[in-house]
Amino acid sequence: IRITHAFHPRSDELLAPLLKVTGRKTVAGKVVDDPRRHYCLYKARLPYPLLAGDIVQVSAAAQAVSNRGKAIGVGDFTAVNAVVRGRIARLNADGTLDPTFNPGTGADAFVNAVAIQSDGKIVVAGGFNAMNSVGRAGVARLNQDGSLDNTFTPGLGADGIVTAMALQADGTILLAGEFTHFNNSVRNRLVRLGTNGLVDAS
Repeated sequence: IRITHAFHPRSDELLAPLLKVTGRKTVAGKVVDDPRRHYCLYKARLPYPLLAGDIVQVSAAAQAVSNRGKAIGVGDFTAVNAVVRGRIARLNADGTLDPTFNPGTGADAFVNAVAIQSDGKIVVAGGFNAMNSVGRAGVARLNQDGSLDNTFTPGLGADGIVTAMALQADGTILLAGEFTHFNNSVRNRLVRLGTNGLVDAS
């Protein structure tokens, strides 16, 4: 996206579709919605003004690409192209929203990690406590159509934010973050879950 006029962010927080300005350092921020536009915006307080002609790159907090070339994007947004998508959405290869993937109300707080299993199911993690209005603290698994996978039941889940996730070859899931318990079991900032979502005691 090319900036068409200068911004001076020192006076106010800037709402702009930002992650990286070409030739300058990456900026940190938060994906938010702006009702004035039909796309998600990146909110950041920049250490420098944007100049006319600067190029910016848009990104979600995390993404994963399926074997069909579709991208799952997660973050802290609530809509994509004016269509409600609660912090998780799937895009077609051409960048359009995939309407066959519908997570309902989605996550009730930010999602910052996503991974696609070999069977096509999608595991997401972050700071949420519910997925599509069903209790899922920190981690949830979705079916390929975006619906909640009820065979993955992590119980009370994490008592803090999940900041990172990795899928292992045997199907188990590693989570790391700011938690000390998972489903009432002591797990200081690292836990491994079985394919059913329960703590792997081994």
